[in-house]
Amino acid sequence: MSTSCLTVSAAALKPNRLSRQTVGQLSPPNFPDIISPTGLSADYKTLVVYAGNIQQRYLEPLSFVLPLEFMFRALSEKWKRDTQFHSSVEIITSHPSYRAIISLGIDVVPLIIEDLAQEPLLWFDALTAITGEQPIPESHAGDVEAMARDWIVWGIDNGYFHSGRGRLPGS
Repeated sequence: MSTSCLTVSAAALKPNRLSRQTVGQLSPPNFPDIISPTGLSADYKTLVVYAGNIQQRYLEPLSFVLPLEFMFRALSEKWKRDTQFHSSVEIITSHPSYRAIISLGIDVVPLIIEDLAQEPLLWFDALTAITGEQPIPESHAGDVEAMARDWIVWGIDNGYFHSGRGRLPGS
């Protein structure tokens, strides 16, 4: 295979601008300086360098972080869908999407409380893990609607939720 058959849109990556002497200067770090065990030609190293340069120029700049609300909604929908038929709190709260929501940190608390106001689900462990708070009195343990109300009131008192954005469960 000849390097002249490659075409890449970025001018700096066009094969006719590279010689075998400049290939060593473009090599990505940790490139093994050995002949390919499959017996490929010397063009193997050039092709690997092109692939590395393409990745650095085009793929890495395309990386971005999704907005928090979008990430939360996608993860929570997957969590709800995957755990809807489970009754075990341990299974529900150990789901990877639930854990990923916890890893989003304190900024996700208003979204969790808003979701809790719409539909009382087992967000309590996540809220406790994120905030370090436990506003549920022992007398409400096991009563999901009462526990949801306790967290919503906590959210209102601490500025994470506005009562106009949802209803209190059981009211």
